[in-house]
Amino acid sequence: ARGLMELIIINIGLQKGIIGPALFSMLAVMAVVTTLMTSPLFEAFYGKKARERGELGALDEGEDENVGQPAKQLV
Repeated sequence: ARGLMELIIINIGLQKGIIGPALFSMLAVMAVVTTLMTSPLFEAFYGKKARERGELGALDEGEDENVGQPAKQLV
């Protein structure tokens, strides 16, 4: 959601002439890259520890962890 909001805001900035095409391109690439990096980095840093503590269940291949499960908050 953060990346989508950023893309909307920079698009408005480009249309209003607040930012130029070069800055728009850099910010758009940054929004996409950081959005795509979030899940793998979260899993790399917190996934193993959270699974060991039982906060995250092991996923079978193709299984969606959010289906039928209440939301969990990791602290």
